[in-house]
Amino acid sequence: MPKDSTLTLRIDAQSKQRIAAAARRKGRNLTGFVLETVLNSVRRSEGEANRKTIMTPAHFGKLCRAAWSGGEGDYFHVGHELMTEIERWKYPGSPTLERSLLSNDSTDEDVFNWFAFHLYRYARMIPRRRTTRFVEGVRKAFKEARATLS
Repeated sequence: MPKDSTLTLRIDAQSKQRIAAAARRKGRNLTGFVLETVLNSVRRSEGEANRKTIMTPAHFGKLCRAAWSGGEGDYFHVGHELMTEIERWKYPGSPTLERSLLSNDSTDEDVFNWFAFHLYRYARMIPRRRTTRFVEGVRKAFKEARATLS
């Protein structure tokens, strides 16, 4: 990409020395290092701005710990809560999940695999032996959401 614009940064001498040292450690010149670092930061920022956030993994983990310890709810409740969040936030991957839930020949494993692919950080908190109960909660929340739309 041709560079046809100029960006000037005014920083203190100590910061410039720290940046230059970091660039040398990476084997880059100062300008290339700063440009690469800034563009990486911009890409992350754009990705975060475009991402719709469902419940935090920490909150989901709390639900899973409660289910694991036999506290309030079980993995059915965990699946129900997560699916309710997905419906509320209109998660970008949800159309493929909806097709899987609407399909008569989809198995619990097919539905759980959607979570394992799209929401890995959440799916890995569900013990394999509890996936059936988790998917039952997902299916129930999905049916409730469809009933309110009708």
